[in-house]
Amino acid sequence: MKPATKNIFLITGFLLVLLVAYQYSFSETIEIKRQLKELKVQAKQSPVTFESASTLERKEKYLDSIISRNQIENTSLQNNLLKILNEHS
Repeated sequence: MKPATKNIFLITGFLLVLLVAYQYSFSETIEIKRQLKELKVQAKQSPVTFESASTLERKEKYLDSIISRNQIENTSLQNNLLKILNEHS
């Protein structure tokens, strides 16, 4: 085989490898990067996230107060329900 033919096969093989690599990994990486940019823009435009975070924190404190008021221990929920039902019956 002549060196020129080998070079043509080498270049063709390299281009095929680049095409396959783009198809299976580069394109996915580019798509994920595009999605990341969109999510960052949405996060900047949405001040609701901070409000919802504070609302969730208030709900968590409220639920923790209910748990402590009802003296629910760190056992399973089923055991706690049985304990409460037995007390009421």
